[in-house]
Amino acid sequence: MAGVLVRSLDALRKTGGYFLRMTKYPIIISESDALHSIRAIRHIDQEFVHEGNRVTRIHTAWKLKHGPIMIHEYTSYNQPSSTICFFDTIDDYIEVFKDIDWIMRAPLITN
Repeated sequence: MAGVLVRSLDALRKTGGYFLRMTKYPIIISESDALHSIRAIRHIDQEFVHEGNRVTRIHTAWKLKHGPIMIHEYTSYNQPSSTICFFDTIDDYIEVFKDIDWIMRAPLITN
């Protein structure tokens, strides 16, 4: 198993650091996973002004065909601005993001 670093602007503010989660490798992404926002189990995007700068942030989560949860998060205020990470289960994903209000406002589609 290898560690996956999960960064979120809000998570960093709340914890002052990083979450470290474990996931099993290799991660298999198949063509049928169709990674676009209409197939996501959660997708939220926002624009707001922070310290006089316009910030765009996007969080998208997909449940891959072979089981893991794949997250893409983009925050224009962060450097690097984009992160991709993986979780073994939906429960692992929920546990990491449960206190991040702007993400949890979006519905989680688990059907």
